[in-house]
Formats: sequence, C-alpha cells, structure tokens
Amino acid sequence: MDFLKAASQRLFGERQIESVGDQPKDDVDLVGFVKQKLEEIRSSGARISNEGIWMTNTAYLLGYDGVAYDTTTKQFRPNNTGSRYLARNRVHVNKVLPTVQNRLAKLCKNPPKYDVRPNSTNQEDKDASELGLQIIENIWDKEKINQKRLQLYMWMQQAGHAYGKISWD
Repeated sequence: MDFLKAASQRLFGERQIESVGDQPKDDVDLVGFVKQKLEEIRSSGARISNEGIWMTNTAYLLGYDGVAYDTTTKQFRPNNTGSRYLARNRVHVNKVLPTVQNRLAKLCKNPPKYDVRPNSTNQEDKDASELGLQIIENIWDKEKINQKRLQLYMWMQQAGHAYGKISWD
C-alpha cells in the first residue's frame, strides 16, 4: 500500500499531510475565509429572528404549546412564567399538528411530474427515452424520494420555506 501512496505522490505531486502545519497556506486561507463567512451568516439578525420562529413552530408541532424560543439565550422559555395555570396538571391537546398534517396531505397529493424527451423521432431514441424514464422511476423508489418529500414539505410548513435539489448526471 505504501508503494501506491508513493506512486500517487510522485504522479500527482501530492504531499502527505500529517499535521496542521503541513497544510499549504492557500488551504489555510481558504478555510479561514469559509469560517468567517459561516460566522457572518450565523450571526446575522435576519437568521436569528427567523430561527426563533422556526424553533417555536417546531415545539408547537411536537405538542409543547406553552413555550417560545428565546434567541438571546438560545433556550425555550415558558410563555406564562408567573401563572398558576402552568403548575396545574392539564390535558394537552395538540390542535396544530392535525391541521399541518392535513395541509401536508394536500401538498403531497400530486407528485412532481418529470419526463424524458427523445433527441429525435427515431424509434431508437423513443425507446431510449422510455428506458430513461424507467430508470428515473427506479431511482426515485430506490432513494425513497417520496419520504424525503414529506420531510421537505413538513419543514416548509414549519420554517416558511424549504429547498430540495434533485439532479441527474
């Protein structure tokens, strides 16, 4: 195995990096730039205010109806702190979850439509496009895209927006 590593290093000019000091300066600068941008995004005011809404919505869907997410302490806080109402034992009825589940069922009712177009009107191209469509359907089932769509649509309802990217190479 060492022979293969030495050969690849000679062919491609790669060095074995064993510690942080062995990294090229360009790589260290790139990592620093990415970390800086990540911290800028994480500390932006718009994200922090939206994060509180997302977390509160998720808590309501899980059945925690008397809490709100505090973005300054990054913790959940009860809405009525001084009330004796919270101290009593009470039956929790989650009225939000059934509404969201009904909306989710309506959103998932019609699956996305896709098609494979033949390059020409030849029968070979038409057969190839039908085969391509069967391959896409097979991969759709194999990768369990419908389950991922459920999670995507559920997050869309919690956060207000969600993104999914499906690409074919």
